[in-house]
Amino acid sequence: IAELKPILERSRKEFEDAFLNRQITSVPHDPDVAYRTRMFVANDRGACLIRYFGYAGDKDGLSTKLGAFVFRGRNMGMVGDLDLDTVRRVCAANDKVDCPTPEHCQALWNAVIEPIRHLVVDQGGGGQSESWPSNIVIIPSDALFNAPLHVALDPRTEMPLGAIVPLCFSV
Repeated sequence: IAELKPILERSRKEFEDAFLNRQITSVPHDPDVAYRTRMFVANDRGACLIRYFGYAGDKDGLSTKLGAFVFRGRNMGMVGDLDLDTVRRVCAANDKVDCPTPEHCQALWNAVIEPIRHLVVDQGGGGQSESWPSNIVIIPSDALFNAPLHVALDPRTEMPLGAIVPLCFSV
């Protein structure tokens, strides 16, 4: 057994390096998941589902870009090239404080909410006011797991996202 210990240790390290320490850079399209997602928002007429995703991995397998799929009603949209650097900066700053600053909250809004806002909010038209969904389900990417999206601050209303619309976070 003693002679097997170095082999087992090396095997464990190879496994951890291959699967635990590297971010998944892409996964195959799953038609069943896509169908269920579309049906969720179609059946819950007021709901909106936002799925953030990282892509364009660097040499270490970390995402260098951030995008989002937005599902609302029968509509699906995608926005790529969200401001991942700002997200990482805000998350790193928030790790050092008990409460995010208003500046960080607004930077978070500008980085990941404002660019997809046109897909989330019904703009009305013909003089009608805009309409937020009845609730939003957010599926964050790895970069957004410790981002306080519920306090992302809308500069127009000075209200946090969680006060504008009920939020739910999923994985």
